[in-house]
Amino acid sequence: KNDTIRKLANNGVFHLARIAAFLWRRTDDWGNQADLESGISKIELTPEILDAKFDEGFKLLNKTVQQHPQFKADLDTALKSSSLDTEISKSLHLKKG
Repeated sequence: KNDTIRKLANNGVFHLARIAAFLWRRTDDWGNQADLESGISKIELTPEILDAKFDEGFKLLNKTVQQHPQFKADLDTALKSSSLDTEISKSLHLKKG
């Protein structure tokens, strides 16, 4: 498990950033320019507001990997796969609902 944690920390940054952004914004809609600019301004002023979202996001990413044996078996490939991305999306949208 420690090897999984290490690999996720080193190679899962793209997924972690996506998850943290979703958790903070409560959406994956990036079309509202004014909303995006407002969010960026908030982060620039108070970057630590994302700390808890990164912690929560890392837990969600690890849980998603742990729940799927095919991801655990070959984590390097899983981190590049659309299947992991799909499972993350499912987890995020279930969490939102």
